[in-house]
Amino acid sequence: MTPEILNLTLFRGIHFGPQVVTCNDANGNAVNITNWLPYAEGRIQPEGTLAVNFAPSVSNGTLGQVTIEHTNANTTNFPLGRGGWDLVMQAPNGQRFGPYAAGRFAVSDLHSQPV
Repeated sequence: MTPEILNLTLFRGIHFGPQVVTCNDANGNAVNITNWLPYAEGRIQPEGTLAVNFAPSVSNGTLGQVTIEHTNANTTNFPLGRGGWDLVMQAPNGQRFGPYAAGRFAVSDLHSQPV
């Protein structure tokens, strides 16, 4: 399976998303992910310390849709930096599939500061 390439840029203190990812099979058909658990984590190195938990949620299981969204308060605590991330799914039987999406991520501070 080739994951969808999706690079994410987050700014601390700014709402992120919603970013919707559709989990497709090798033929491009949506996978029914009802009752599955999504995992999406960002790390500076693949085996390194967790930098960002993207905290995905299944938003429409029958259409294979997963949503990533964070409030202003959540992003405020994200560490500055860049790395890689991916989205994998765990079926109810414990088997994992994916990655359905992968790419680079960056967490930055804003240049503009409201008074």
